[in-house]
Amino acid sequence: MNVSVLKNHNTSHWSGGSTTELFIHPAEAKYSERNFQLRLSIAKVDDEQSTFTSLNGVNRKLMVLEGQIYLNHKNQHSSKLKKFNVDTFKGDWTSTCIGTCTDFNVMTMGPLKSELFGLHIAPDNKSDIELEPQWENLYVFVLNGCLQIEINHETLILEEGKLLVIHQSSQVLFPTYSKEGCQIAVTKTT
Repeated sequence: MNVSVLKNHNTSHWSGGSTTELFIHPAEAKYSERNFQLRLSIAKVDDEQSTFTSLNGVNRKLMVLEGQIYLNHKNQHSSKLKKFNVDTFKGDWTSTCIGTCTDFNVMTMGPLKSELFGLHIAPDNKSDIELEPQWENLYVFVLNGCLQIEINHETLILEEGKLLVIHQSSQVLFPTYSKEGCQIAVTKTT
């Protein structure tokens, strides 16, 4: 099992707001060159109406963290999203957005599969994050608060803005705890 915590993230602008790259794989990949297999990011949609960047060959999952938006994927489907709601779509679809929000994005290319969900951990609450057998990798981003997570019988403390990356884990249950409560975004990949 390979475990790392990332905290320095790069922010850039797109036509409707800004995006902060949290993680890209492989490490030498560049979003602008579309040569990644996995990219995790947080975006701010500042314009009341915007069109998403066309990303040919990219599979996308988007989860609203703050705000509320209406996504329309031309000739595909539409979704009204509020906090922790997830929409899955192809990057080359014509996707327009009405409303403003902060969202969490998972972008994959090739055969890589992913799952994305948000969790609110109540104060003084213990719970588990399960990494089922079909998933190999786990990514936990702390949106706010402070999270304690047990990895190989050791407790790791993750503060707001940090991303935990666990590759090729044989551990199935990751016990968590938060004294003050916290919110996290969880991504699993194969």
